[in-house]
Amino acid sequence: MSRKVNVLIHPNIQDLYKNLSKESLELLQITIDIANKQGIILWAVGGIVRDTILKSQYTDLDIIVEKNIFKLINSVNKILRGTIKWEKDFGTASIITDTTRIDFALTREEFYRRTASLPSIKTGVTLRKDLERRDFNVNAMALCLNNSNDYQLHDYFDGISSLKESTFRTLHPLSFQDDPTRIFRASRLSIFSQLFPDTKTRKEIDEFKNAIQHLSGKRVWNELSVIAERGHSAKVLLLLEQWKVLEQINPQLKLSNKSHTILKYRRQPLLAEHLIVIMLVPLKLDHALAILKRLNAPKITFQLLEDVRKLIQSELEINFRNLQKLSETSDESRKIAKWFDKNKQILIQNKIKKIEKIKLFLNAEDLVSLGISPGPDIGKLLQALREEQFYGRIQSKQQSYLFVKKYLNKK
Repeated sequence: MSRKVNVLIHPNIQDLYKNLSKESLELLQITIDIANKQGIILWAVGGIVRDTILKSQYTDLDIIVEKNIFKLINSVNKILRGTIKWEKDFGTASIITDTTRIDFALTREEFYRRTASLPSIKTGVTLRKDLERRDFNVNAMALCLNNSNDYQLHDYFDGISSLKESTFRTLHPLSFQDDPTRIFRASRLSIFSQLFPDTKTRKEIDEFKNAIQHLSGKRVWNELSVIAERGHSAKVLLLLEQWKVLEQINPQLKLSNKSHTILKYRRQPLLAEHLIVIMLVPLKLDHALAILKRLNAPKITFQLLEDVRKLIQSELEINFRNLQKLSETSDESRKIAKWFDKNKQILIQNKIKKIEKIKLFLNAEDLVSLGISPGPDIGKLLQALREEQFYGRIQSKQQSYLFVKKYLNKK
């Protein structure tokens, strides 16, 4: 498959402006004005250039500069009043506003000492050196934003040619070995931009996918988080499974038919813990827990998994005590459980809500006034009263008193 692309030449930088949302364009114009005053050259790079050529709207802005990045960012944010996220060790920073974000980076080279390690950085290199260290050729194109002598497209690695063929390729043979997270990026590029790895790059994914085993749990979690946040996660995960990537995270990690169906009809962005629990619920518990440990998942995810499993495994004729235990489950777990079995969960969760809405006619102070000593007996009796009200056997304060008197006489 080939497609018609718009080869950027001067003055088609306007194409880039047209490709941005109103909020992003305003943000970019503020940045360019300040950079001009400070004598700083800016380049748009990566996805914004690629998507401009493809005439696809792009929201985030990726900007690279050769020097004075921190001065520029502070000056821009004085106007934007957003949140600055610094990564000074990598020469990068982001300004995040309510509606968009802009990412800045010093031109840099990266050096990987071992597979899946974080790179060592050398900043202040040439534009071409910076583009050489990027993931794929279609993301290694740059367009100068504020130099009248340099408005041509910088495309050293035939990104335009790949875009015409709806493909992309790595920039060197060990790209995935150096940084296996690029495999996850390749899957997102395939799904969201309809660009696919060329034959050589596809072979490299097969050759180096086992390098994912060397990634820290945090880095894998971050990649799954991006998949969740972008939406359409079913498509991305299915592709990763076809590439046999999920099993590199853990041999037991699979996208079950049920999980795929749930995600297929929920194309909107999800929280990372929701996505992962949806994937893990159909698995054996010990396998699911091992995967969460591998991901170094937050404690909230372990609890969410436990709650969803409790709800799904409950029987319709569940007794009062077990129903009351289920009342401790979170709203998030109940929502996810409904996705797995809506009809059953509506019935069970209606019973849980009924318990939660019970207002006892007598409280602990009332029981003490009737001669019951403070302690375990109070709790047991309140529990018994709650159960009687749940089943409709107690419907008034008077009936509650009678129940307590019978309880005391039996004792």
